[in-house]
Amino acid sequence: MRLQPVKQIARGRWQSILPAFGFDRRLLDGKHHPCPICGGKDRWRYTNLNCDGVSICNSCGSRDGYALVEAVTRMHFRDIQR
Repeated sequence: MRLQPVKQIARGRWQSILPAFGFDRRLLDGKHHPCPICGGKDRWRYTNLNCDGVSICNSCGSRDGYALVEAVTRMHFRDIQR
């Protein structure tokens, strides 16, 4: 499956997709939480900008849902979707 159609399918569904990869739904409320990547205590928040699963860490920067899943699982997205 090509990545672009997968991105189109996932748009707007990240609050269901991320918990499937171990994200606690309570972290997807837009408030500050510990960063799942760098471990910072109060620097990460889920914004879901443009319905793309975007999150922002004040230390590691922003990521869309794909990059977030890749960073947390340490797997490339093409391997995750199999």
